[in-house]
Amino acid sequence: MSTLLKFVYILVLFFSLISLVMSGSVHCIDDEDCQEWLIGARCIGGWCQEPLDPLKAS
Repeated sequence: MSTLLKFVYILVLFFSLISLVMSGSVHCIDDEDCQEWLIGARCIGGWCQEPLDPLKAS
């Protein structure tokens, strides 16, 4: 593969990962895994979910 194709491939992977994190699709085992991603996030069904009510999370 050429250097340019490798660079584009890495960029696509990087932005795919960023979009997963930003959309809240962070895989988790327990709530502690989610705390590193977002304070107050909960592990529900193996995925981190943002708190619906920010006041209750704090």
